[in-house]
Parts: sequence; structure tokens; C-alpha cells
Amino acid sequence: LASAVEALPELSERKRILDMHTNIATALLSEINRRGIDQLYLTESSWSGAQSSTEFNAVLAAAAEDAVGTVMDKVRLCLSYLLSTPSLSAEEVSQIEGALQSLGYQGGAHLYVRYLRRMHGIPSTAASQTTAKKLAGKLSDRLGNLAEHMDAAGRLGMKMLQKIVPVERKSDIAKAAVSIATTGNLPKECEGWEILDAKQASGRGNLRPGAKDVCLFTVGGGNFAEFGQIMELVKKAPSSHRKSFLYGSTEMLSPEQFLEQMEIVAKQTAM
Repeated sequence: LASAVEALPELSERKRILDMHTNIATALLSEINRRGIDQLYLTESSWSGAQSSTEFNAVLAAAAEDAVGTVMDKVRLCLSYLLSTPSLSAEEVSQIEGALQSLGYQGGAHLYVRYLRRMHGIPSTAASQTTAKKLAGKLSDRLGNLAEHMDAAGRLGMKMLQKIVPVERKSDIAKAAVSIATTGNLPKECEGWEILDAKQASGRGNLRPGAKDVCLFTVGGGNFAEFGQIMELVKKAPSSHRKSFLYGSTEMLSPEQFLEQMEIVAKQTAM
């Protein structure tokens, strides 16, 4: 009995910590269910990048006014689809934009996406669609992965969401981290990236084989989705190539902030 009494404070503290984590997990799952984030994420991860009536109808259904999810979640889903599917016809693009208007969305982010599609010749020939898909992949990662992870309370929420809906999509910066961690070199997608090294005479050049500390920095908006991808992927690297990674960007944007910036650019360019 005396031993049990002495252990009571420690047991009470353990219970308090357990209850705290349980409450956090319950709150996150409730928010995911309330907004239907898992279904939106599954819808996005199923896109092939090619024109498909099934995928198109699924996006329209998910963006319907009576569908589960917030307006901003649906807006990000639609914009990601427009960027990820270069072969959409002008009529289909108009239907997507019409769905956004039906939601009461008054922002101009979709105007900026329309501008990007026009500037990069989307839809166009098969040759130009390859370039368009690269652009779509970069921006879609910011609109898609960023959108669904950030609202889940940072890294903890992001990790939980990844367990619920495991997706293997990687951003370019995550691919760079994996390539550096496994081979010591940048992948082909990142050949034009600037490499700075204070230990080299010119201050720049190729990656040194013996480098142990790597800072991946984006000039522009960064997000916790890319950070989470890098941290998870480098853990799987062979111990012989294990390096210490630091991720940084000009600013870390929430999904809403990213849309706001797109709206500002759309207004400034009078699109």
C-alpha cells in the first residue's frame, strides 16, 4: 500500500500526459472527419494528369456546395486539379470556375491559374504538356500537400494525416533531399539549382562528397508539407550517406496565405 501511494504522483502524471495526447489525436481526427480531408486527399492522389471524365466528375462532386469540407479546402482542390491536368478543355475549365463561384468564392486565385495555363500553352500539344506538367507538379504540391497538412496543427497533425492517407508524392525539394542523402548528388530535375559552399574557393560549385550539413533553401514560400517530406525521407537513407538537413524558405505560408498571395498577383496583373 505504501509503495502504491508513493507511485501515485508518477502514475497521475503519466495519465495526464496520456490524456493530453489522446485529446489532441481526437481533436485532429474530428477536424479531419468534419472537413472530409481524407476524401479530398484521396481524390487528389488519384489524379493521373490526363483527361478523365471520372476524375473531372469526382472533382465537381467534391466541390459541390453540399459536399463535406470548407470553401477554402474545395478551392484548393479545384486549383490543384486545374494545374495538375493540362489536357482539360476550355469548357471544363469554365465548369470548374463555375463551381468555385457557386461556393461563393470571390478571390482571384483561379484567375491567376487561368493565366498560368494560358502562358504555358495549356492545353497544348503533347510535347508542351510535358513542360506544363512540371509546372503543375511544383505549384500543385504547394496547393495540395500544403493545404491538407498545415491545417492539422503542424508536424503532429501532418504525420497523423500521412498515416491515415499514405501518399508517396514528393516535391522537387524533397526529391533533392533524397538524392543528396542517397547518392550525394542533385537529381536531374534540380540541375539548375544554385549550390553555395563556403569551403570552396569560389563559394559555389558542386556538392562536396564529404559534406555532412546541407541547407535546402527556397526563395519564396515554403511549407510544412515539404519540411515533413524531407525529414521522413532522409531517415530512410543509408547510414553511409546520412547527412544533417536544414530546410528554410523566405517565408512559411499557410494555405490561406498562399491563396491570398495568388489573389494579390492576379489583381496586380489585372487578369
